Amino acid sequence: MLLQKLFLTSKFCVPVPPHVLIPRFRLKDRLTEGSADKLTLISAPAGFGKTMLLCDWLSSQKESPRSVAWITVDERDNDLRRFWECVLTALDACIPGLSQPALVILHGSHEFVLSDILHALFVALEKSDVANVTLVLDNCQHLYEPAIYVSLITLLELLPPQLHLVLSTRQDPPLPLARLRGYGRLLEIRGEELRFTREEIRAFLSEVMELDLGEEVIQELTQRTEGWIVGVRLMAFALSHPDGVSLPASELVRGYEKTSYVREYFLKEVFQRQPQSIQIFLLRTAMLEQLSAPLCNELLELSDSQDILSYLVKANVFLFPLHQQTGWYRYHPLWAQFLREMMEQNHGYLLPGLYHRVSAWYERQQDFARAIEYALRAEEWQRCATLIEQAGLPSTLPGYGIANVTGWLQRLPVSVIQARPVLCLLYAYVLYLSDARSLAAGWLDEAESSLLVCQERLIAMGQQVISDPFQRVQHLIGVQTVYRAYITLPDDAIAVLSLCQKARQLLAENDFAHRALVSLAESYVHYYYGEAEKAARSAFDASILALTAEHFPLLLVCVSSQAMYLMQQGYLGEAWRLLCQAVQNVEEGQAENLATLGCVYIQQSCILYEWNQLEVARQLVKQGIDALEQANISLFLEKGYLQLARICIATSQWQDASAALLQGERLMMRSNGAYYPGSLYVDLQIQICLACGEVRRAAYWSEKLLEHRVTHQVYVQEHEDIGRVHVLLNLHRAEEALELLDPLAAQASAQERRGDLLRILLLQVQAHQLLQQSDVASNILEQALYIAQQENYLRCFIDFGEYIAPLIKSLANRSCGGLPFIDTVLKAFQSADIEVEVAHPTVEIVSLLSERELDVLRLLGNGVSNQEIGARLMVTLSTVKGHVSSIFSKLDVSNRTQAVVRAQELGLLVLE
Repeated sequence: MLLQKLFLTSKFCVPVPPHVLIPRFRLKDRLTEGSADKLTLISAPAGFGKTMLLCDWLSSQKESPRSVAWITVDERDNDLRRFWECVLTALDACIPGLSQPALVILHGSHEFVLSDILHALFVALEKSDVANVTLVLDNCQHLYEPAIYVSLITLLELLPPQLHLVLSTRQDPPLPLARLRGYGRLLEIRGEELRFTREEIRAFLSEVMELDLGEEVIQELTQRTEGWIVGVRLMAFALSHPDGVSLPASELVRGYEKTSYVREYFLKEVFQRQPQSIQIFLLRTAMLEQLSAPLCNELLELSDSQDILSYLVKANVFLFPLHQQTGWYRYHPLWAQFLREMMEQNHGYLLPGLYHRVSAWYERQQDFARAIEYALRAEEWQRCATLIEQAGLPSTLPGYGIANVTGWLQRLPVSVIQARPVLCLLYAYVLYLSDARSLAAGWLDEAESSLLVCQERLIAMGQQVISDPFQRVQHLIGVQTVYRAYITLPDDAIAVLSLCQKARQLLAENDFAHRALVSLAESYVHYYYGEAEKAARSAFDASILALTAEHFPLLLVCVSSQAMYLMQQGYLGEAWRLLCQAVQNVEEGQAENLATLGCVYIQQSCILYEWNQLEVARQLVKQGIDALEQANISLFLEKGYLQLARICIATSQWQDASAALLQGERLMMRSNGAYYPGSLYVDLQIQICLACGEVRRAAYWSEKLLEHRVTHQVYVQEHEDIGRVHVLLNLHRAEEALELLDPLAAQASAQERRGDLLRILLLQVQAHQLLQQSDVASNILEQALYIAQQENYLRCFIDFGEYIAPLIKSLANRSCGGLPFIDTVLKAFQSADIEVEVAHPTVEIVSLLSERELDVLRLLGNGVSNQEIGARLMVTLSTVKGHVSSIFSKLDVSNRTQAVVRAQELGLLVLE
């Protein structure tokens, strides 16, 4: 009797938490607000903290007039009479004497008449002076008797306003939830809300588990558990009790299988509680990253998978709907890993066949990425190779991602790739884009050997040169020749041009993408020779071909290269418009949101730097670097880091500049300076040394340039000489500097590279100033100002400010308005933060923009899409587009990027 009494007492007591609870104010506030409704339902998988949340909430309600009746439900409560005896006993323990009349009726009758019991209870409740009673039924997943739920429905229909019902369960109860939801009489708290946030995980580890873990471990723990509270607790316990496992905390979190805590919980609390048919379904679908009914039907040869998936969601068996894709689901990652381990240990022999079915299903859906992945898991190497060839690569490479394609090829046996020239070429291509040039060259050799063998066999078989098989091989040899040209850059420009000519003869006429690559390679050669006009023309041809091929990633690279060559010629405005049009095309949906848009952002940053818009330039170059790094595209990244270094130098952030240069140098060593000469890195390194007073170190870098001088690359040689000039001028060896500068100026002028000429002229001005040749310096400065004013070059004058400021003022006094650009330069000198003061009618524009347009403009500045702007401002998409169009018109711009830059110039926008 004593044990029974203790058991009954504990059944009706609010559990005492085993540790200090992390405050969850947002959830407790919701429970308090929902107590005015008829029913609160807390439904989530095991271990999501349902009971502890209720305990915490009820303990915070002690000062309120609320009375609490608590029942911890177990399987013995599936008898209708016993269940209501528990309910009445709990209410009586909460309010002594309240349930006595109802209990008399319950015990005094052989028949169970719920209406009589409820009538007696409600009359007693009305006579009492209790204003609010909360009845909590915890662990309701143990209730399966239909009659009990029928009685609860009756209770909800007759529920008096003083009584509030709370159900906590691992699976949704068979109650009219939709009707209660529709009437606004139901509060629901589900697993998505119960998950620990990253901040709550940090607090739990520190305050409860007393673990001092770094942010990397907390981040890993958050990702692995997805906020599943018991998962966090068990992993934290494993970290504090490693059981002899000597691993770093981050490794132990990633490899949770080193401990048994999570496995044991899943096995006993979740898996073993499921029917056998559900266990089989769980094990055989655990291999799937995403689940849908048609896929599961195909995999398991079933017809009722949708019913099973619906049951798993409703029963909270760690299966979650994908919000972005209707009809698709996913398992919690830890649950999926547990199921996969069980499947491999007990039924591993079935996996190859299951993988094959999944791969075949995805192939029929034209989802080649997933079809390839599951074919690899099935080790169907030849079929996988065929799928990769059918995926339309390399033109579809951006859709699959360089890292994914490289991973597929790395998992194939080498002999399989060697036997397929197309795969050899693809491997070479992705390795080249990842800057693994030597490895790429090896696979090009494999492709060439294989193609030559194919060609000889076709000839021996009597195939005509015009036959389709022969033409196919010729085309592939042409593709191999294109890639060989890029591997050869920048060492042998003449060989590159020869390879490009050969490739044009071999490539199929309708292969516009590879023909675009040929023209782009030729543009790089012209770039090395300082032939900016020819380079721009070749890049333009490449852009047209890429557009014809609808190869938008390549198009963006071509446009970025063309803009770089236009900058060399001094056409900043034209380059800017070209880049902005590319961005606008992507924003308007003419292309996907492509990673190679990073190349455009980096080139835009270069132009904004010249216009002295340093902060916007910094934001864009970082955006470009992030885009390329996320897509694992190493090419062009060195330019991004060198551009970032230039901005840091301009803002005297020497440590950040050195870090950016170091990253750029590492990338250039991998690419052999194919796209951005290493001499530019040395030139910037020299500038940092000189700015920090390290003249001897700068001289060392200058000597390094002489050791590795490249004679056949005019543009590279020019930057090497400019690096040496910086050192010579700092040492006041102006005459030696002029010996280098004069031929550079003549060459840049002859090649009409006005953008490059401008800085050379300013270096000449500095040299003549050191020689006290002010008249000569003034004449050269006047020439530089004339070039600069056409395209609003400003940064170069600020960089040389201390040397040319007196001359600028002198020219201003003499010109009497003949050179209006001088005033702009002087305003830039006077600007405290080295920002340009542009004379735009700010007040008029502000007055023209409505308050709503200013709201939209601020959201544009934060990169928010039109759809999200509409959601935030609660207006339609067409209304947002109208506001955006009006903003463009009033600011006299044509796209978002221009609008943000113009708004910053006018002081209308400050980006965080």
